Amino acid sequence: MQDRPPLERVLDLVKDLRVRCAWDRAQTRETLRPYLVEEVLELDHALREEDPDAIREELGDFLLHLAWQFVIAEERGEATPDDIADRVVRKMERRHPHLFNLGPREPWEQLKRKEGRKGLLEGLPPTLPDLLMAYRLQERSPRDRPAPPYWWPPPPAWRAPVRAQAAVVDETFFVIPLIP
Repeated sequence: MQDRPPLERVLDLVKDLRVRCAWDRAQTRETLRPYLVEEVLELDHALREEDPDAIREELGDFLLHLAWQFVIAEERGEATPDDIADRVVRKMERRHPHLFNLGPREPWEQLKRKEGRKGLLEGLPPTLPDLLMAYRLQERSPRDRPAPPYWWPPPPAWRAPVRAQAAVVDETFFVIPLIP
């Protein structure tokens, strides 16, 4: 195992653990998810602190969790690590066409729309923290609209007549003269 590149050794290690250790063999994507999220948050903290030792440690823990997900995907016949790496390379080349002689430079969001994103919410996980969700939605809002960075579509045409009727109801039923 020592003569293989280190990243391959990590994958081999996880595969070996899945064979020889009952706990590791029992793990699923669902059982590993909380640990994966925790490791990403620990990495985020280390990055914010700009602590090189902690960053190295947390990158290693995150790499282990990525290896778990690669191995599980391979076990399920969904993809190999090489398949996934090839997809990443192709995606980044598509999103940087000017660097790979594939076309002119284009705005990132426009490139992503070409890949099939239909709306503002597509691709945003519902578990994204509220402030980050708001930030991502604002990033995705159309830039050619008035009053950036805040843009909301015009109210539907039916809203004005409904408000007028609501005002009539308010005046009729809620402005009752007080009886002495």
